Amino acid sequence: MPDMPDLRLDPGRALVHLPSRSLVVADLHLGFEWVQRSRGQLLPVGRPDDTVERIGNLARKWDARRVVVLGDVVHGAPTLEGVRRALEGLFDAMDGMEWTIVLGNHDRGLAEHLGTMRVQALSWGTSWREPGWVGIHGDKAPELRPGERVLSGHEHPAIHVAKAGSGAIRLPAFAVGPMGIILPAFSPWAAGSLAGQRPPLGEWARIHVATTYVACMGTRLLPIPA
Repeated sequence: MPDMPDLRLDPGRALVHLPSRSLVVADLHLGFEWVQRSRGQLLPVGRPDDTVERIGNLARKWDARRVVVLGDVVHGAPTLEGVRRALEGLFDAMDGMEWTIVLGNHDRGLAEHLGTMRVQALSWGTSWREPGWVGIHGDKAPELRPGERVLSGHEHPAIHVAKAGSGAIRLPAFAVGPMGIILPAFSPWAAGSLAGQRPPLGEWARIHVATTYVACMGTRLLPIPA
């Protein structure tokens, strides 16, 4: 894999930017079931969603001071009560944490609601930057500064891994290349888009070239050459 000493990948579908103590995740899609129900697809709303618990565990594991979400924080319709409750529950469960939200294509209308949230340190925009890195959602390509690489979401990358006696299993994966990393979706609703099975969704993935897929296998990471 490319040399990235300031980052650590975590099998919990997250990465950590060590110098800033930032836990970086992508594609939470909070309120997914409520948005789908509003569209006439009567998904069950009792399915456990452990997003908040998992982010909290990862933040404690890495002693993070900030959580960065690379877009699609919600699945849409931020005015829906169920979506708003999910967002408030995320912030309330991690009181004192700094938050940086990169707005994604599903986050239309979210910015005005973020402004009403009672969070100690909350910022949002179309990108997040630390020296040498820019974080984006991925539906659009960024304007890169010299020496910058990209962290993004949007594509929900996954790969098939052979499993003895049961064919292959689909695993969420980081798509790692010389220009940066595309993160797997953090949402429990996202099955993942198999690498090479369809054209990229966003502008950035059409530029990014993965040389390694790093599969999330429970508590382990499995690097697989692309």
